Amino acid sequence: MKFLSSIVLAAASIAVVDADCLSEITIPLKASVTGLKLMGFDPTSVLRYTSPGMGNKIVLKHFEAEPLVDVTDDGVTITAGDPCLGTGDPLSGETSAAYVALGVSSLFSKNTYAFTLATLLFATPFASADTCSNEISIEIYTDIASIIEEDYKIGECPTESFYYKHHESVFSGYEGCVAEKYLTPCAYDFRDVNTPKEFDSSADACVATDGSYEDLTFWIKWGDPMDKEELVARTGSTPTVLFPLTRGPYPSYKSGLAGDETGDEVMDDAKTAKAVAKDFLVYIGALKEEDKGNWLVSMTEGAENGIQMLWAGKALEIAQTTCNRDIYVLMEAPAYGYSNSEISEWVNRYASSFYSGEECLCYPNCNEPTVTVNNVGFFPPDIPSRLGGDNITYSADSVSLTSPWFESLVFPENPSGRIKIPQLPNPNRRVCDGVYVWPMYFYFNDFTIPYDDIPDCAGWSYAITKGYSASVRAGFITYKKDAPDSATSALSTIIDSFNSLGYGSYSEWSWSGQMQLQEYFMSKPLDDPTSWVGAY
Repeated sequence: MKFLSSIVLAAASIAVVDADCLSEITIPLKASVTGLKLMGFDPTSVLRYTSPGMGNKIVLKHFEAEPLVDVTDDGVTITAGDPCLGTGDPLSGETSAAYVALGVSSLFSKNTYAFTLATLLFATPFASADTCSNEISIEIYTDIASIIEEDYKIGECPTESFYYKHHESVFSGYEGCVAEKYLTPCAYDFRDVNTPKEFDSSADACVATDGSYEDLTFWIKWGDPMDKEELVARTGSTPTVLFPLTRGPYPSYKSGLAGDETGDEVMDDAKTAKAVAKDFLVYIGALKEEDKGNWLVSMTEGAENGIQMLWAGKALEIAQTTCNRDIYVLMEAPAYGYSNSEISEWVNRYASSFYSGEECLCYPNCNEPTVTVNNVGFFPPDIPSRLGGDNITYSADSVSLTSPWFESLVFPENPSGRIKIPQLPNPNRRVCDGVYVWPMYFYFNDFTIPYDDIPDCAGWSYAITKGYSASVRAGFITYKKDAPDSATSALSTIIDSFNSLGYGSYSEWSWSGQMQLQEYFMSKPLDDPTSWVGAY
């Protein structure tokens, strides 16, 4: 295959063949190329494929004349050259041109998927019957991810900012790089007094300040942005999630044993998402393949939502089976907490189901909404004690089923990074926050999750927050399939409340988007330095 002198794109990646023709020719191109023009070829088929991660390209097949390829920023011209087999006369006769009429759209545009021979404009036939065939087949591959990267100008803005266009009533319709936090104009976080630029609303423009880039504060902490620019550079791509805008009915989900994705229940939209979530845990080394069947999965709106569900489920279980209304959570210091008042509110909605017995201090008012959830920090080996609702004092490590205690762990702990030792002997009274269960947070273990050190917990909360984005509110919880009925029932009550229409139900975009991201993460081996996890 020969290239004409005006080629400007991708030539370095294609070998030039001066003699025999190749049986297939691949032409990688930028997504901005706007047209395809054929000179002397009669296309027998033009097929279009979408192939995320495969790149934008044209593949030429089934030709008997050597394709001469001319690539410019505007389009691609493919001209029929000498016969490939070295026999017969060169293709001759009156020249024809077939042009793919795409208007201003890109050849690879997401708006031009409907592409057939009907879009080709033909002039007179090119070759006579006694010459070699002027036929050719064309395949056009569209990489949706790269189109989106170009549309959203990924990589064109400074660290912790992205390209965005505000409504005309907001910041005077500013278009350009905005801070990831609060989407303020000029790319820089307004909380930083050292920002080198700021938005002047009177001039509707970004103006220079006395600050400098070198003095900026980057907010890589808590749930703020993490490593985006570097990850994009190392992996060579930005994960892309697709949501077809098709109409649909109200979503439907099941929890507990009814929500087992391997079971017979069919009224659960997220069955495959649950299975993929387990696959992802196996991929990162947090679960063994043979143990997937031991766990149930429910979707959440992130790590915090998930762990609060688990806390509420455990508190509700204790309130439904014991006299306890002041429920205590054992937490080895240092530890971060959650919204206890919110969790207590969730539990108290079901006060009518609380246990009531004459041995209880709350009797005969045990069905009042009086549950409180209380953090109790400690340093080993000093295990705390508290008075239970039956007027008995319980040590936190008590084995009694009437104890007011359950335990919460973060694995590995934040901010210490330590692997803490569980204290309660009954794993059904322990729930765990797994938001940091990603290989990159186990730097002290050669970036490998230490499987044998994973604590035995009744439930786990996972999310894509710390491995992808805190802005994307999606996650899932896992909980034991063989847990006591009282535990599964209480947790299912809490989970189902988040699937009600009054709460807003659970958007299919959340579980579908999370599933697509997990499949993207798993598309390369874990130790591949260009994989999302291996890039660390």
